[in-house]
Amino acid sequence: MSGRGFGGIALLVVAGFMMLGSMRVGTGLGSPTALYAVLLTTVLPAVVGFNLLRGTRTSWERIGQLRDQTIESELQRLARQHNGRLTMNDVVMALALPASQVQERLDAMVRREAADIDFTEDGVICYTIHGEQLNAAPSDAPRRLPDAL
Repeated sequence: MSGRGFGGIALLVVAGFMMLGSMRVGTGLGSPTALYAVLLTTVLPAVVGFNLLRGTRTSWERIGQLRDQTIESELQRLARQHNGRLTMNDVVMALALPASQVQERLDAMVRREAADIDFTEDGVICYTIHGEQLNAAPSDAPRRLPDAL
């Protein structure tokens, strides 16, 4: 679990103890000072703790999406270098990724119809990647940001 997850749990525990303490003291919430104290010591930590926990799950999902997009971008780049045709061996050797992860990405591209499965004369599975990105010129040169941002 990440630091955000531990922080979120800790804040929820603090909010719970503060709520218990305010209930045991028995002070009413009739005065603005008591109401402010309860909001500050219980509600605020609970809301922040919940948001930290929720953000942890979202950040892991986002990291997974970025990883998948990066792999597919590298597959497109590699396909340009190999005239649109890739084998598992080509990809694993070039990208130094596990074969299972490469297979998963290539199969996802086939399901989205961004690639087709073919066989070479030797019986090796070959993926034909197609799309507008393959026809574009390679963008290996560094990009320059506009001066006026």
